[in-house]
Amino acid sequence: MGKKPTYEQLEQRIKKLEGMLSGENQGNRIEVSDISIVWDSKRGTCTFENLPVAMMWVNTTLAGLMSGMQAMVGTKRFSLALQSEGRKSVEEDWTVFSQFSDFRDGFRAIANIAAVAGWGNWQLISLDIEKNEGVFRVFDSWEGGYQKALGAYWGSGMLAGKMAGYCSKLFETNCWADQSASIAKGDGYDEFVVTPSERSVEQEIENLLVSDEATRADMAVALEKLRREIADREQVEQTLRESEERYKELADSLPQVVFEMDTNGLITYTNQNGFVFFRYTREDFDKGVSAFQMLIPEDRERAVENIKRRQSGEELGGREYTALRKDGTTFPVTVHLSPIVRNNETVGFRGIMIDITDRKQAEKENERLQDQLHQAQRMESIGTLAGGVAHDFNNLLMGILGRTSLMLNRTNSTHPLYEHLKGIEDYVEHATDLSKQLLGFARGGKYEVAPVDLNDLVDKSAKMFGRTKKEVRIHMKFQEGIWTVEVDIGQIEQVLLNLYINAWQAMPGGGDLYLQTENVRLDTNYIKPFVVEPGRYVKIAVTDTGVGMEKDIQERIFEPFFTTKERGRGAGLGLASAYGIIKNHGGIIGVYSEKNEGTTFNIYLPASDKEVLELEEKSHEILKGTDTILLADDEEFILDVGKEVLEQLGYRVLIARSGKEAIEVYSAQADEIDLVLLDMIMPDMGGGETFDKLKEMDQGIKVLLSSGYSINGEAQQLLDRGCMGFIQKPFNMTAISQKIREILDKK
Repeated sequence: MGKKPTYEQLEQRIKKLEGMLSGENQGNRIEVSDISIVWDSKRGTCTFENLPVAMMWVNTTLAGLMSGMQAMVGTKRFSLALQSEGRKSVEEDWTVFSQFSDFRDGFRAIANIAAVAGWGNWQLISLDIEKNEGVFRVFDSWEGGYQKALGAYWGSGMLAGKMAGYCSKLFETNCWADQSASIAKGDGYDEFVVTPSERSVEQEIENLLVSDEATRADMAVALEKLRREIADREQVEQTLRESEERYKELADSLPQVVFEMDTNGLITYTNQNGFVFFRYTREDFDKGVSAFQMLIPEDRERAVENIKRRQSGEELGGREYTALRKDGTTFPVTVHLSPIVRNNETVGFRGIMIDITDRKQAEKENERLQDQLHQAQRMESIGTLAGGVAHDFNNLLMGILGRTSLMLNRTNSTHPLYEHLKGIEDYVEHATDLSKQLLGFARGGKYEVAPVDLNDLVDKSAKMFGRTKKEVRIHMKFQEGIWTVEVDIGQIEQVLLNLYINAWQAMPGGGDLYLQTENVRLDTNYIKPFVVEPGRYVKIAVTDTGVGMEKDIQERIFEPFFTTKERGRGAGLGLASAYGIIKNHGGIIGVYSEKNEGTTFNIYLPASDKEVLELEEKSHEILKGTDTILLADDEEFILDVGKEVLEQLGYRVLIARSGKEAIEVYSAQADEIDLVLLDMIMPDMGGGETFDKLKEMDQGIKVLLSSGYSINGEAQQLLDRGCMGFIQKPFNMTAISQKIREILDKK
């Protein structure tokens, strides 16, 4: 099909036709058998007056009508008009065809109807479905007969239209009927060969109307068609304009950038967000802005390659790039692109660009949370190992420290071995400090929890540290009305001391140490990776002006035995211990640092509603007694040294080598036993189960727990269930003597 004429061509054609039709209207009237046929040559209309339906089949009347019409509109146009009418009638005929599964059966049925109506004898000569071809013959055709009688020939257009219409329905494509035999020319029948064709009756009439052979009436009809076409086009263009307006309104309402570009990448359209996101003006786009200059240089080659792949038909989905604003700033985007196709040719591309800054930040945050989770899991597994090592280590230290205390208690200070024994005791105390760090990392439990004021605790620990490290300038800023926290004071002091030492070592030439406390509230988003409860917390910030650390070191800073210090300046347990202790208190500890910019450790401890308790100064006096104590432990060397230490303190001692044996001994001598010194970790029946059974036997029983390691805070659980106290192994004679008297002397 050719291209549609332009508006200018249509206007010129209308003027030409109007000129040819200028002048008064000359109506043509024909009278046939009292039937008036009026042809309006200017409008191209035909009116039949006083026409009874029955007279359509009166030969003389019908012949006259057809002859008159041919004379007025011309032979070719009249034949094409008949074909058009024949095609229109096919719609009604097809209801008959639809009753049959085979076209041939349907055709026979319609042929019988045609024969009764006087249309002649219709025959289907051949039908080739694969080739989409049919051959039809009509004997005794009234169209052919009238033409022969009148001595005229316009072809059996009505029949040609019907046969072409039937095949168009069957083949589901437009078909054309070529008449290969005609009664009017002396043949015995009218024959029609029907095949698919792009030709149409309407197009043939249109071609005839614009030809030089057109009659006055033809030109009038053409003029009306041109006017209708202009009106239709105006309506289409108005609809198109409204559609474009709706498209622009919709595009401007979207939160993304909607754009179009030509095949060279030049932006031809953008919605309002294109200006907002990229900070170009409309004048910039009018002058010409390339889509590629809106991406960072590193992404442009990849963008060109993706456009080529998309143009070739490959589905790419969203592609991520870094967008470049006019002012040089950047942001991440996803671009979805599709080709704009006109007449099977790609003339440009249409796309949506989505700002994914929030998504990237969420991915980064999720990655951070995953890293923290993995670190926590690693720390948990290593902590379990550390706890087991600390338990056995403390038992051994208990044996060494106990025997050393026994020997010191029996050795005069002037004895030549006295200093060696004191040295052994000092070494054991240093080893005990190392064990405490292991236990802190292992998160073995809070043993002596009390509600305290962190301002006081931080102040006292900082002043004690500052007395020995004069090169460090300490600055303290404490919030008034700080909330109470419930902590094991010794463990929190250990955490603070580790952080102070870490800061001091990061400032080899001296520096500033800033300590700050404040009340904070942590929401669910902040605490998500830490497995703690949201709510009120007290924050301690410890900041130094030291050398700082890089990210890879920060990621490992809380791992046990990891250290960047020189040999002899740390075993790598200090920060691991701090992490475990704070974790065990239901808190959070984190680090922020940059190379050469110092380091900040932030600690968050859950707040409490309890009142702060004043703590008493501890005495170094050895206290004695004459009570009976049941010593229960599964380690033989602990029983040996423990029994002798207690006996030197004046106590009568009974021995039990397991939890089961402790129950048996107590059951037999309950009236004589004043205190049970119970180890927490024993095979078969541990300290917790043993305590519960002893409690069932005697609600007033006095029990002192002793252990090198408390698994998952079990010591605190037993204290909550009524146990009188806890002492951490290894302990010396002074510590155990004071703890025993504290319990026995309690009313």
